Amino acid sequence: MNIETATAEVQKMCRAARSINPRVFVLTHGGPFADVDTAQYSIASTDADGYASGSSGERMPTENAVIEITRKYKNMSIKRA
Repeated sequence: MNIETATAEVQKMCRAARSINPRVFVLTHGGPFADVDTAQYSIASTDADGYASGSSGERMPTENAVIEITRKYKNMSIKRA
């Protein structure tokens, strides 16, 4: 699902939930909402109250950091005699 479709679906959920309980707290989470920029888009483009981070706030940044440092080690120059 692309981000535009996902935000449209979130907005439908917001409206449906608030038609039953206007005070319900709605969060976006998952799918294409995978980093700060897409999370920001999800709350800016809907009536959601916030973003519930999971893997995008814990596992994925750690994985990306490990991949990057591993790449740097792999590309080190070794002086040979």
